[in-house]
Amino acid sequence: IYKLGSDLQESLALMARVEEFEKHLPGLDCGTCGAPTCHSFAEEVIRGVAQENQCIYMLQEHIQDIFNSLGKLSPNIDKKE
Repeated sequence: IYKLGSDLQESLALMARVEEFEKHLPGLDCGTCGAPTCHSFAEEVIRGVAQENQCIYMLQEHIQDIFNSLGKLSPNIDKKE
């Protein structure tokens, strides 16, 4: 168990951030990110020892967002000539 903050107030604020971030995770506890559960992964991200894109599901969403953005920049990208 890791200490989130240096005092109770900071720990509670960080825990709220963990809970908010965890809502964006799939909740599958698959372990592909290297953490045993989505909750522990959320704690690691908030503590700054892990990156969001280590979750394969969040990485997939990020790649899809990039693809969609590229499509907006070049509307003909999906059309074959």
